Amino acid sequence: MRTETPTIRRTEPATSQRARGNRSCMPVASHAASAPAARHLAAWAVAVLCALVLLATSCRKGPEAGPGDTPSPPDLSKCTRLEIRCTPSVLEAIVAGCEDNLLDSEETEYLQSLETVIVTRREHILALARAVALATYRETLPEAVSIGGQPVFHVSGYRGARQLTSFLVRGPSIQDEKRNLFRHDGLPGFPGFGFVMSETRPFHLRVKCGNQISLLRVAIERHMARTNQAVRPARWSDAIVHREPPEAFQCPSAGPGRCHYAMNPNCGVDSAPDVVLLFEAEAGWNQHGGPELFTFDNHDPKGGCVLLNDGTVKFIRTEEELHTLRWE
Repeated sequence: MRTETPTIRRTEPATSQRARGNRSCMPVASHAASAPAARHLAAWAVAVLCALVLLATSCRKGPEAGPGDTPSPPDLSKCTRLEIRCTPSVLEAIVAGCEDNLLDSEETEYLQSLETVIVTRREHILALARAVALATYRETLPEAVSIGGQPVFHVSGYRGARQLTSFLVRGPSIQDEKRNLFRHDGLPGFPGFGFVMSETRPFHLRVKCGNQISLLRVAIERHMARTNQAVRPARWSDAIVHREPPEAFQCPSAGPGRCHYAMNPNCGVDSAPDVVLLFEAEAGWNQHGGPELFTFDNHDPKGGCVLLNDGTVKFIRTEEELHTLRWE
């Protein structure tokens, strides 16, 4: 009788069987634990991506003023054309406060006839844009209030056919479309509307020249009051140069030069009111003499300013006018 030996089978632990079926080095429990971390990482990546998109969008559009932000002055830098209108007229704006003797009747009539002036020269637009950008915000005006007085410039800026901005200017005050009030307070570089408008630029420069020669007379009087001595014609520029800016001696319509004015040595403190004291000349320094030094070439149309002993300023256009003046 044959006896069979029973076969003994070794039963492997369940964990070993699962291990053969799953060759991964990481236990199943580790996979389950990593799922929340993966979801957290994905959410973080999406948030960063959204932030980058928002940042790129804001850089393209530029910052938008919020309720608490200070308003910025009008921006003319992107304009290709300006339309400037003045009330009551360009004449009052250009020659406000100046001598009637600087313009003849024909020039006066021409300036009165100008209604809207177009500015297209890029350098003039940018000059005005830079000046306006220097203005500082003061306040927002109520609905019933506007910058008053005259003259007032109405400025509209266009790029092609599209209007980009519009604002009002009176003296140092600028009022934009939202009634925000700005002031440039005479900052250096503000060119004045007479300068940027080609139709009025010669008259603007003439008026500015007349104002400057008047200020030289004031400087001479201050020097005399300070020193109790008359200014010597041979040193008149030296006598006042340390208290006046360099541009005070230069005709704004003339070319390069340190000084475009000369003194009449025959005009003294006791001279008659209508004797010539200062007059336009070619560039020099401490120039003094008579009508032989006078120049018509600093301005276009030709002519030059003279200042009489009583402070009157005239614009001389011809040799005949020049020699009718009193020089002694």
